[in-house]
Amino acid sequence: MALAKVSDVIKSSMRKLGALRRGKAPTNDEYSDFLDLLNTMLRLASTELGMQSVPYSRTFTWPAGVSSRTLGPSGADFTSARPLRFLDGCSFVDTAAGVRYPVELVPKLTDDSVVIPSIQGIPYQLYAERGLTNWTLYPVYVPVIATMQVRLSTLEPLSEYTAVTNDIGLPIEYHSWLVYNLALEIAPEVGREPSRIVILRAQESKDAIKLLHTVPPPRVPVAVMLLSARRFNIRDGGFGQ
Repeated sequence: MALAKVSDVIKSSMRKLGALRRGKAPTNDEYSDFLDLLNTMLRLASTELGMQSVPYSRTFTWPAGVSSRTLGPSGADFTSARPLRFLDGCSFVDTAAGVRYPVELVPKLTDDSVVIPSIQGIPYQLYAERGLTNWTLYPVYVPVIATMQVRLSTLEPLSEYTAVTNDIGLPIEYHSWLVYNLALEIAPEVGREPSRIVILRAQESKDAIKLLHTVPPPRVPVAVMLLSARRFNIRDGGFGQ
């Protein structure tokens, strides 16, 4: 059965356990309880590297002369889902001139041992301080250009569902993982022991997602590899053949 909605995931998971006959539907209480289990499973998966569906690119306008901005879902200067972490590729952009300035994103130490200059100029670093709800971002230097935007590349939690009628909204590689891993979560609730096949498929589907989302290492040019293989001559300071 093709998965289109959350209700389809719940029904398929129950069938894998033998807890629901084909042609039958879960009760309203089962839908409600297993929706909660599904969201709990998604929250846990979001903390595992490689389980997030896609990296996000977020763009916000950074006012000139402002030394910090908050980012998050509630009461923040920049409203967005709370990122799990930031990726390479962040930058400041002067939209008027069409110039992009890459920035290094650095975690800010909680003991405030890092002194962040308040000098205005073109930012080259961005310190990120994690909070319970929001992140706080500190640029070095403070943007001086009024038309400056900050572009952030982030990993964000998997979206949760509010009703069993919600569309799945995840790529196809997640569908088996949803069904088989939710079956493991449901099993104690319905008094069923998951089969060896269900347990195996649950792990295989998770491994497949992580493998698919693994970023391959950068390719090293052949010339660089050959150079690194040559011996350094301590006498003349050069590389021998």
